[in-house]
Amino acid sequence: KHLGSSDEILLRRVDRGPSSSNSLATRARTLVDAVEAKLTCGMLESRQRCCLCCCGFMSLLALVAFMLVITSRVFLQPDDQVVLMTGTGWEVINGPKYVQLNPFKGTEWRKATLLDASQYALLRNRRSMVERIEYGPQLLFLGADDQLRRVSDVTVLQKGEYIRLFHRRTGRERVERGPGRVLVSTYENSTKGVEKAVLLNYDTAVIVQDRTAASMLVMETTCTYGWGPYFPTENKYVVEPRLRLHVLPHELLVVRDENGRTRVYGNGTAPTTAAEGRCDGASAPGHGEPRGISLFMPPYSKVLRMQWSNYSMPPDPLDSALLTPLTGISTSGTAGTVRRRRSSTNTIVLEHRFRRRPATWLVPGDFNPVSNVWRNRGSGMAILTNIVKSGTVRVTTESGSGTMASLLSLAGSAGTSLSFGRVLPTRYTICSLTRYTGSSKQRILTGGGTTTWFHGHWRGHAGVARYGRTTVTQTYRDAVISDTEWVPMCGKNSGPSPGNVVVGSDAVGIRGGGTPPPRLEVNTGPEKSAFAIGELIIWNTALPDEEMQEAMDYLMRRLADAKTYVDQIESSMHAGAKRKVSRIDLRLQKSFYGYQVRTNDNVRLMVNGCCFWRISDAARMLQATADPEGDVWARSRSMLMAAISNVSFRTFTDRYGDVVDQAVSSNSENRFFEDRGIVLESIELTSSKPLDNYTRAVLRRIIQQTTQRAINLERQLSKNEIQRNKLAADLQLEGMRTKLIETRALNTRLEAEKTGATAGTGLANVVRGYLNSLKGTISSITEQLSMLRLHWTTEASKRDVFHLFGGNASTYLLRGHRSQMVLKMPDATDL
Repeated sequence: KHLGSSDEILLRRVDRGPSSSNSLATRARTLVDAVEAKLTCGMLESRQRCCLCCCGFMSLLALVAFMLVITSRVFLQPDDQVVLMTGTGWEVINGPKYVQLNPFKGTEWRKATLLDASQYALLRNRRSMVERIEYGPQLLFLGADDQLRRVSDVTVLQKGEYIRLFHRRTGRERVERGPGRVLVSTYENSTKGVEKAVLLNYDTAVIVQDRTAASMLVMETTCTYGWGPYFPTENKYVVEPRLRLHVLPHELLVVRDENGRTRVYGNGTAPTTAAEGRCDGASAPGHGEPRGISLFMPPYSKVLRMQWSNYSMPPDPLDSALLTPLTGISTSGTAGTVRRRRSSTNTIVLEHRFRRRPATWLVPGDFNPVSNVWRNRGSGMAILTNIVKSGTVRVTTESGSGTMASLLSLAGSAGTSLSFGRVLPTRYTICSLTRYTGSSKQRILTGGGTTTWFHGHWRGHAGVARYGRTTVTQTYRDAVISDTEWVPMCGKNSGPSPGNVVVGSDAVGIRGGGTPPPRLEVNTGPEKSAFAIGELIIWNTALPDEEMQEAMDYLMRRLADAKTYVDQIESSMHAGAKRKVSRIDLRLQKSFYGYQVRTNDNVRLMVNGCCFWRISDAARMLQATADPEGDVWARSRSMLMAAISNVSFRTFTDRYGDVVDQAVSSNSENRFFEDRGIVLESIELTSSKPLDNYTRAVLRRIIQQTTQRAINLERQLSKNEIQRNKLAADLQLEGMRTKLIETRALNTRLEAEKTGATAGTGLANVVRGYLNSLKGTISSITEQLSMLRLHWTTEASKRDVFHLFGGNASTYLLRGHRSQMVLKMPDATDL
């Protein structure tokens, strides 16, 4: 660039060919020096090196700047969003488009959220912390200061469904009914989600808790609300549905109300007001028909369940207690007492059998507060010792304090601590019935040695759980309303949610897993509660869902039984096996007995039979006794023993019916049964046998002799019967012969009459013809007959002569008749 024209010519020459070597070399060096001088601008070598480095650095900066410009230009897809940081805040750029980004400013890439028609998104402004909701369908691009909290489905309510929403700022609540679409505002939340309305009909009512009226329970029926689904309003909560109770005409139902008063319904007596449970149907019994009743059990009322002695089956004849007198029982003092071990008498507990036997099964009725041990019904340790660590516990069936169930439970205060030991294995399933009983509401079942395990209750919430570091339920969710009610809950530390934790009929799990605590305890940590434990069941494995549901159904049956019935205090005297009676039967009842008695001649007998009795006045019976069947059995026993002890053994065996009737009649003036509202109809004696060996041997010989005499008499009677039958047969045969002869004679006579009638008819025809032939000759009928008689006489004489001389006869009879001699054959009369 800096060479002249002469220099260029010189170079071409050098390139073209040979010339003088010296001159050319000199000329070339001169030219190279000139070129180098032009290129370096006359700079020194050090300055040249510095200039070269500067040029290289500037070239690199230019290259970097070029690359930054090229790479900062990007294309945004339709669902792309770029958040840019500026000096005043944040800016967003949404696709689709080309955009040139500033490489020296902060950027954040985000994807838009696609919402369909059934979804909504909850957004929060990071500056003002104000939340808002965006509904679909749309492609949602967030604002510069927006944060996406969650994307949820829009609540769609079907017919018969409702949802209760709480506003976190104002504390107000609203209830939305279906069918329809519910739009949830930013600050609203639902703890129980979509709920099914209770269908009110003739057989179903609903118990409702009104929180505006001091949490009072009221009952809604078709008579007060109407037919169809029941939707609660604000501050009203459905506690449970309640079925109609039907009482048959021969039954009585005893109901205890919240004030402790008892009412007897049945036999035409029914509730009179809706508050007492009256809500009649359209049909009514006809005139003269037996009248039953029906009612709904009002809130705070329960059916009184009695425990009667059970003598509905005949006693076992092999029972040694009936054959031998009791020994070893002290009779000194007023009475001997037999101490028996405490055990649960609940029928549901006694009859239930789990498909898989639990390792630990604790029922409050099996707890012994004296020795501080709890008998285990499971397959693990037989008893759990040293249960109570501090404070005191009591076994009680008290209701109230927020519950309607009279469930036998182990109750304690916040100062009571329990320890069950190492009962939770690595994989486990735990089911419990627990509740709060006081103002202290923290944990009940908790893990010893850890603060990250609880089951059932936590900080005033009911139906929550946390197993180790895994939160398996929403800790702010109240699965039971109210929190002082019993919580039937089952959980396992294995399996998917939500079925891993079940509270009543709801699956509330949100996450699976969890580790067991070293020990299972109550009130051992800083978070304590006043508690009651109704039952505790633990399996050494994670149960399948169907078996866990079976365990939950068992707990629900126990809870329903405790809510419906209240058990009457048992009789102070133990009179054998018991049966639970929830309805009094007014029909005739039968109680079997079997016990030892003695006659006045000291013969011990075992008598068996039954008593027929009925209840005539239920109110008087409830006031007077807790065990009417046991009273009937004991009183009839004393009556029968007194009657038999007044007669001898011979008299008893001869007239045992009169002895029993005398026992019944002697009690007619006693008011024992009348004071108890009982009518003793009769005492029946079905069998008796002596218990002494000597008496049995004597009776055996008497029976043998009597049997032999009966056998001989029967044998003689059999012989007489045979002879009598033989004579009767002979007489019958002779009678038949007589009848044969008479029949033959009758037949012979009939044949003769028939023959004679035939011969006479022929003779009449002959006579008629003969007389007709004489009409022309002889006119007188008398003369005609005389001529006929002469003709017959002549013909007879001819026959006689013919037979006389033609036969073998040798004797003849000549009989004179006037002047004539007649020759005849002799007959029987002549000989």
